[in-house]
Amino acid sequence: MKRFFSFFIFSFFAIPTLISVIYFIGIIKAITNPLFYQQVANKIIKNLPITADALLKSSANLPLAEKEKVFGENLFLLEAFSKNETSLNDLFFQIKLNSYLEKETNSAFEKINSYYQEPIYFDNQLLKESLNTINFNQYLLTTINNLPKCSSQQKQKYLDIFLNNSQTKSSNIVLNPLSKDNLCQMDEKINPLIAQKAQEIIVNSIPEKTLIFNSEQLISFYKLKKYNNFLIYFLFLIPIIFFIIGGFLFSTQKILILRSISVAIFISGLISALISKFLISFLVKFPVMFNNVNLTSELNNTTQIEQFASLIKYFLVDLINILFNPIIKISFSIMVSSIVLFCLSFFLKKTNNA
Repeated sequence: MKRFFSFFIFSFFAIPTLISVIYFIGIIKAITNPLFYQQVANKIIKNLPITADALLKSSANLPLAEKEKVFGENLFLLEAFSKNETSLNDLFFQIKLNSYLEKETNSAFEKINSYYQEPIYFDNQLLKESLNTINFNQYLLTTINNLPKCSSQQKQKYLDIFLNNSQTKSSNIVLNPLSKDNLCQMDEKINPLIAQKAQEIIVNSIPEKTLIFNSEQLISFYKLKKYNNFLIYFLFLIPIIFFIIGGFLFSTQKILILRSISVAIFISGLISALISKFLISFLVKFPVMFNNVNLTSELNNTTQIEQFASLIKYFLVDLINILFNPIIKISFSIMVSSIVLFCLSFFLKKTNNA
């Protein structure tokens, strides 16, 4: 009868509790680890231009009626960017924008990992230099050349700025080529000037540095991490109590108590690892499910569902693996600990026989 209660305690209390604790602690360790956010940020930086290129391409291939419905009066911008022969991925590589973002991101999270308590900033000097290159200027010029022709009013505004009044003090006209009313192309002579002006506006609008985390946010994060470490040790006490109760109900011999506990712990770690592997396999296939979902939004068509799915696919696999890695590591650590306990039981047996 005692062994029945022992199996009952192991099956319905000890093992489920330990599995729950493993998952809770694994997720907490992931989301309170600066390395998690650093890895996620780097994945986003790496895949962002690729995803943007895929979205531009898939959107450009939509029927005209659907493009007008989704993009409205901004359709001409989609056409201008999608017709550019230089992809955003190539542009990021040419102006070394990915390198800048990765460098600043890694630097910020390395400071967090070392319990840095001063405000953390992104140094934007390299960003401004990247956007002030001939490659970015050429990309802007090509995009401008893909814009609709200027109206007479727009053309006159450009002429007033770049030709007639550029040297006079009487001109009060301020040209912003990035404003909606000015997004058009002139001719081969004026377009390079427009591209140069747009480039200057973009570069000058970027501050010298950007605040990422202030001191209060950092201190709060470090306190949360400290409390989580305490919580981890406390939570493990709950399944340990159940395992001890189950072990003592199973037998009065130390050898069998230790073996029953170690086997139950091993089963807990194994189940936890298998569930994690199953969830990873299921979640990485999640975008495929969008093909069978009946969406009711205005984006409800096969092409745009695939477009949305492709956006997820770029990040999903790596993100899920990063999130579940701590759980799998804890599960295997639990399994190794149980094997050590089981081996210790043989040592106890030899001691008893001596």
